[in-house]
Amino acid sequence: MLRSLVGSEMCIRDRNLEDLPFPETKTVNLSLPNGVVSKKKISLIVKEEGEHQIIVLPSAPESLLVAQNEMIVQGPSKPKVGLKFVPIPHVSSINHHLYVFKNREPWQKIIFKIKFSDNVTGENPDEDN
Repeated sequence: MLRSLVGSEMCIRDRNLEDLPFPETKTVNLSLPNGVVSKKKISLIVKEEGEHQIIVLPSAPESLLVAQNEMIVQGPSKPKVGLKFVPIPHVSSINHHLYVFKNREPWQKIIFKIKFSDNVTGENPDEDN
């Protein structure tokens, strides 16, 4: 699942991601089961025509895993990004940020507000943001 960083990813990772101006910020509230790795998918909406390089970087790669950090998409399109949320022992809630770059420029910051619970009865549907 995890892979080594390649050139364009390294260049972006060397910058402080929190300080970058992301034109779009979205918030997604999730309730996830305690002690279980949860898989989710999100859709990114690329409205512009042409070929676009998309890079997706998590704020905490040890507990938010991205299936494919880098992809080339033909716009307009809605590429899906697979995510795995790894629970952290003794934590009942946490915020994770997903930083999305399009053509090496800051594009979207997605904030996941996560609550872990023993009472989650089913999986949340895919988030289409």
